[in-house]
Amino acid sequence: MKILNLSVLFFGLFLLASCGSDDPDPEPCTPGTIEETVVGSWDTPSLNATVVEGTVTFNADGTGSTTESSAFDRGNLEFDWSYDATENRILVGPYIYEVISFECDKITFESVGAEIVVTRQ
Repeated sequence: MKILNLSVLFFGLFLLASCGSDDPDPEPCTPGTIEETVVGSWDTPSLNATVVEGTVTFNADGTGSTTESSAFDRGNLEFDWSYDATENRILVGPYIYEVISFECDKITFESVGAEIVVTRQ
């Protein structure tokens, strides 16, 4: 009888343990400032109809790089960047990208009248 009771107990514990989710809920993301959030690599739309997308990387030290034909390719694949808090815009070399909105994994810019949405890699 003891063996039967122990078997039922272990079976019940097994069922309880196996019913839980294997993936814990991800921590909700709260973006910091745009200067903090923009650091990293991002998928960008392309300015070239024959290229699907590009990549832009903003480094914490104010340098960055992009791939050819990305929305940040203005002739130089490596650049210096800074944030102008007064105008809420990112300056990539001499080019202006106004920050429309930002989340942890998505930033919307406007440059030369075009909306540019980048997503974190």
